[in-house]
Amino acid sequence: MSRRLQLRLAYNGERFSGWQIQPDKRTVQGVLRDAIKGVCGETIVPKGSSRTDAGVHAADQVASFTTTKKFSPDVWRRAINAHLPNDVVVLRSSEADP
Repeated sequence: MSRRLQLRLAYNGERFSGWQIQPDKRTVQGVLRDAIKGVCGETIVPKGSSRTDAGVHAADQVASFTTTKKFSPDVWRRAINAHLPNDVVVLRSSEADP
């Protein structure tokens, strides 16, 4: 059974080309996708509540993704953070409505 997780992120956007994945660019969505893959081995592209442009910071960006993995939200938060670069952090994670 799949479930949806919501992540609350903060990031320093100085070295990002915005939120959305772009070819050959470092993006927040891209590093988050890679971190999720590092945790569960699946390529899951997270959805953001909004997009940010290049160089824009976020203090509480909302993202979500669907998975069949049964890790608790706190395990997801800690595991994703272990795979993220220093300029992005998952502040909180929780179950979300599908």
